[in-house]
Amino acid sequence: MVDLRSNEPLWPQIVEIMTKRIRSGQYEPGERIPSVLELSAEFHVTPVTVRKAIGGLRDAGLIVTHIGMGSYVANKLP
Repeated sequence: MVDLRSNEPLWPQIVEIMTKRIRSGQYEPGERIPSVLELSAEFHVTPVTVRKAIGGLRDAGLIVTHIGMGSYVANKLP
């Protein structure tokens, strides 16, 4: 869970959590990850924060996003 009292911004905390989930196999390659609204509810943060985290995961090559269809774990992880 994110630490709301930490000095570290929330979105990198979410990137770290989601990275661990992807690398551990909780989310398989090609599998859709939860939506922005689902993740914002889970982490108790705004959708804007989750969108920043999704951007970080995408920039790291861990996920791919298809507009209107969601975000999916990359088939080949870096």
